[in-house]
Amino acid sequence: MPKANEPVQQTSSGYLAERYSPSPRIESRREIEVRAVEVNAGIPQDASFIKEIANAEGLNAVQRMALHKFNNMTPEQRMLKTQAETLACNLDLVRRYYVLDKPVEKVLTDLLKHYFVKPLNSYKRVYNAVEGYCQTHVMQIGLPLYNKEPCVCAIVNKYLTTQHPEIKITFRNAIFDSISKRIPLGSMTASFAHAHRVGVPVYKKVMEKKAAAAAQAQGIKVSPDRGSTGFWEAFEEELQLLVAKMGHNRRTSEWNQWEEDIIARDCIAQDAIVLTNAPQEMMDTEGPAQPVHSGISDVQPAQPALESATEPLPSATRSLGQPAA
Repeated sequence: MPKANEPVQQTSSGYLAERYSPSPRIESRREIEVRAVEVNAGIPQDASFIKEIANAEGLNAVQRMALHKFNNMTPEQRMLKTQAETLACNLDLVRRYYVLDKPVEKVLTDLLKHYFVKPLNSYKRVYNAVEGYCQTHVMQIGLPLYNKEPCVCAIVNKYLTTQHPEIKITFRNAIFDSISKRIPLGSMTASFAHAHRVGVPVYKKVMEKKAAAAAQAQGIKVSPDRGSTGFWEAFEEELQLLVAKMGHNRRTSEWNQWEEDIIARDCIAQDAIVLTNAPQEMMDTEGPAQPVHSGISDVQPAQPALESATEPLPSATRSLGQPAA
């Protein structure tokens, strides 16, 4: 038995024995029986230190055995186990406190309303339809981890479960209210479709919500009339015309020729820009860019006219901090 100022002896497993000295009190019969069972189970003799800690902390049998195993580990194993438990705790906190963004909640609610006005024969099919849409359009709804992280899937399904009955009650009340007011069936269905149906692709609604959040965080330059410039609308209209003309298969010769023509026109424009910015003597020697007649194979790379010029451009010298010639 070590004295008051005497250091504790190192034991075989030794991790807890360095910090705790044995108790001077006499063990009870129950404690002696427990120690005998531990010895027969192959637990080291210094388990009395662990037993004292377990009694002080009120640990159960499973926790006691875990403490014995932890005491028998090497320092490297203890560090690895502690790190793994810390990571598991952090992951548990993330899963416990993860919430959906308000834009994503708005999109999920709009999807429920959208499928409520669809010709379905059961309200349960609305939930199944929205869940199936979320599984196949994870990027469009802004949830790329829906099929990978169980936490995200559980939160989304829980939100759909809570919103489904509320929207159903509102939808049914609107139906009975229209019946009591003797609203014609055509007008009623048209009003429902206008109020609930998602008339634009879902990804546009997500981008609209995200753009509003980004505008508050970073500041997006808004057009003077606070409206759309019309670029994407014109682009989608042109793309729809091309799809109607050449089909959805983008590997056909028509689509390949369309891409080659765009690249060829871009190369001609870039060559013209290079020759316009080059010195006059380079323009006299190089001549105008030759038109492209067919395909990408006929397009020649632009010559590095600026690198071969005898005198640098005044704008280039000023940008480097040197006086102009």
